[in-house]
Amino acid sequence: MVASSLVAGALKVANYKAREAARAAASIAQDAARIAGANCTVMLHEDTLTGIADWLGRRARLADVTIVDRPVNVVDAQQAFFEDALFASGRPVLVASPDSCSKSIKRMAIAWNGSRVSARAMGDAIALFPAASQIDVIVVTGEGETGIPGAEATQHLARRGLNANLVDVPRGAS
Repeated sequence: MVASSLVAGALKVANYKAREAARAAASIAQDAARIAGANCTVMLHEDTLTGIADWLGRRARLADVTIVDRPVNVVDAQQAFFEDALFASGRPVLVASPDSCSKSIKRMAIAWNGSRVSARAMGDAIALFPAASQIDVIVVTGEGETGIPGAEATQHLARRGLNANLVDVPRGAS
């Protein structure tokens, strides 16, 4: 009984701290958007890790762009958020680097599997970030492209005057 009440108390404190950190981050994001003259909606959601990741993937479908923290490694909680935002939304996902901040996007990576969803996300990302001059089209080999090959997507971008590079990543590589 004592151990379970200690764990419950520690979880309650950790949840409170996480809630306060989320509120502070939301406030900073809203202030930064207001200063930049951008429209920004911030939503806070409490759930399990997988519940939050699923919620984020669904909510991201209604956003022009979703910003997530860069995952540190494949077991990082941010990895689940990144993957659900990327694969479940069909919309552009901006991966924020904690190391630097830029006023414009000059280089972007596009995850490509040849599907309509990846084509839509590519078109949206190019429209949202017109200053991007270098685009890496990332194809995970061994996953199976479902439509147009990555080389053709790269050629399409080149016809638009963009410097596009095909990057093949073997399945399971980190």
